[in-house]
Amino acid sequence: MFITAASIEHQNNVLQLGFSSLRMRLRARLPRRPSRSWQRQIESLERRQLLSVVVLQPSDLAAVSPLYGSVKRESAAIHTSQAPATGQGVAGLLSSISPAVTPPKNTPPKLVEKASAKPSPVTGTAVTLAALATDVRGAANLTYTWAVAAMPSGASVPVFSINATNAAKNTTATLGAAGTYRFTVSIADTAGLRTTSSVNVAVKQSLTSVTISPASIIISVGGTQQFIATAKDQFGRALVSQPKFTWKSSGGKITPRGLFTTPMTMGNVTVTATATAMGRSFECGTTVTVIPSFGDPQIRSLILTLDADGSLDRGDLMQILLTVGNEDGVVDATEFNDLKTLVADASIFHIPGYVAALAGYVVDGNPANAHYQGQPLGNLSAGSSTTILHDLVDKWFLGTDHPAVTGTGITYRTVAGSLFVNGPSYTDMFQGNLGDCYLIATLGALAKSNPSVIENMIIPNGDNTWTVRFYESDGAPDYVTVDRALPTNGYGYLVYAGWCFQATNSQNELWIPLVEKAYAEWNETGQEGGAGTNSYSSIESGNPAAVYDQVLGNQSAVYLPTTDPTNLVEPALINAITANKPVTAGTYDDPGNGLVGSHAYTVIGYDSASDTFLLYNPWGCDQPSPLTFSQLQASVAYFFSADASVSVSFGSALVGCSGPGLAGLLNQAPAASRADVFASDLAASNGVAPLSMPVPVHPAKTPVASVGIKVTADDWWLDALVASHSPRSLTARTPILKRLSPSPLEAIDAAFA
Repeated sequence: MFITAASIEHQNNVLQLGFSSLRMRLRARLPRRPSRSWQRQIESLERRQLLSVVVLQPSDLAAVSPLYGSVKRESAAIHTSQAPATGQGVAGLLSSISPAVTPPKNTPPKLVEKASAKPSPVTGTAVTLAALATDVRGAANLTYTWAVAAMPSGASVPVFSINATNAAKNTTATLGAAGTYRFTVSIADTAGLRTTSSVNVAVKQSLTSVTISPASIIISVGGTQQFIATAKDQFGRALVSQPKFTWKSSGGKITPRGLFTTPMTMGNVTVTATATAMGRSFECGTTVTVIPSFGDPQIRSLILTLDADGSLDRGDLMQILLTVGNEDGVVDATEFNDLKTLVADASIFHIPGYVAALAGYVVDGNPANAHYQGQPLGNLSAGSSTTILHDLVDKWFLGTDHPAVTGTGITYRTVAGSLFVNGPSYTDMFQGNLGDCYLIATLGALAKSNPSVIENMIIPNGDNTWTVRFYESDGAPDYVTVDRALPTNGYGYLVYAGWCFQATNSQNELWIPLVEKAYAEWNETGQEGGAGTNSYSSIESGNPAAVYDQVLGNQSAVYLPTTDPTNLVEPALINAITANKPVTAGTYDDPGNGLVGSHAYTVIGYDSASDTFLLYNPWGCDQPSPLTFSQLQASVAYFFSADASVSVSFGSALVGCSGPGLAGLLNQAPAASRADVFASDLAASNGVAPLSMPVPVHPAKTPVASVGIKVTADDWWLDALVASHSPRSLTARTPILKRLSPSPLEAIDAAFA
């Protein structure tokens, strides 16, 4: 009898072979006509023990007999009594298994170690869970799945480090609150049979931190505040049973129950609360800012509201100033005193330095307040109208008090452009129809030496205004604000710095025109050293050394390229240029060598190969050729330099740097005539031995002929020494200048227009 595919399929169903994988292999390998090769394959599979158990149901034996002969079941094995005529077939396969092995019954996994938790109880935020089981099909095939059967009310669902894998026999659960948890693990084999185990976990609160409410607060002098401390557990929740707290304060007074009374001085006070419980001790501190007592409730409320972010910026101060007196149009005594208090205690409210200075000019007064836009104004006082207050705010914070112009047909226009285009550079200089070459050339020299000096002296306010910083003679920073409006002619071109810039050109670079305008405004404060008026004419002619001091806040140096038999000035000048220090040159009234008379130049380089110096004209045109030092001696009256290596950020503390001064450039030969008197004055003022230095021989030219004073040899070096602001001469400058008439500085200032 031949075996067909259908008969084999029927036999598979009734024989109920133990392993489905073997049935599939038999069906795949079985040909329609059994052969000896098929029999060998089955025997090979048997030898490799891929067929371990064949199970026959008794009810199916009859169905097998017609195909393979009579088959009967005996107690210990399965045998066939007759084989088919051709091919061994399944009966032969069955007869080769003797005796047959009864397969083990698949059972659920068996627990070896029930679910457990460590530590117990839990005082942290996590617990380690473990369980272990065996299985007839191998422990490696088991899957451990953990779940939360119960947890504290309001707690977040725990997160398991590993789950639903064989490795999850050990896992860590991250907890969310104190209380009782119940964890259950389900252990399953590959057939889906499973066993479970559970464990209860007790999580206790543990003191971990202390908080104070309010966290930070501003209180007026003499005020009180009740503080509340809270001890919290490892989950950031308040302990059910709060411990006793110990209170302390670095100033003022605080009761054992946390009632704080401020000291009578303003500043910051630290309040702390300490808790001890469960063998642990924790402390929390908070800062109390004690502010002045403001008499006007509206001002106090506005200050505290705007200071909620921890500081009062420029916009905050403007809002406060412009709000005062609006209800009746008058700044009354209480409001005025509150404003003075605010300005005096600017550091308490973290007001930026330049903002506090501008607010001080508004509230405390400034010589420049005498006029506004050409009309009398005056300082603010109790009883002033809000119109005066608003004009002062506009003047100092918005730069609306424009300097008076020189000449006819000149009007202010809003000018397009940017503060910087590719950063400040000496090539940005375009001196216009104003005799301030000393200012423009010095700004160009600073831009070449250290551009950040220029960048740090100007702060953009973000509203088309810029606040510019200068330094007073005592080193204190001073500030003015300028807007985008600049003097232009009838054709819309700038007439001063930025000469011939078209007002509507978006490519304009405005830093020099804006600093020039700020310098003219600053003159009105009396600190710049000019005529004390808010005008462009007030800054015509001046001293480059003064500009270095006013921009850098340090002492400048003056070099005299006169006939110098000891040859100290030339190497000093070369060293300054090589060290990238800013250097400005001032010429005689008739200098020759292609230079403009009584004019300031920026010194931009020294060529050692040709031993020549390169000067740059702040006009932006008519540039001179390289000059030797001998040519400079015949043409240049003074060189001015300073140390620009330190760039002070806007609003930062002043960093002083001393220049070499003239005394460091000259030898120590005996002085003569008036020099001895000057040295004695220095000694009396400074408590030092008299200086001893030569009087340079002046060439047959006068550098200041146009001022109408006679300059002697003694005056020549004396003027330079005083102008140098050297360390010794600086403190003696005022008393000495009072004895000199006319002032040598006036002569220098007038020399370079």
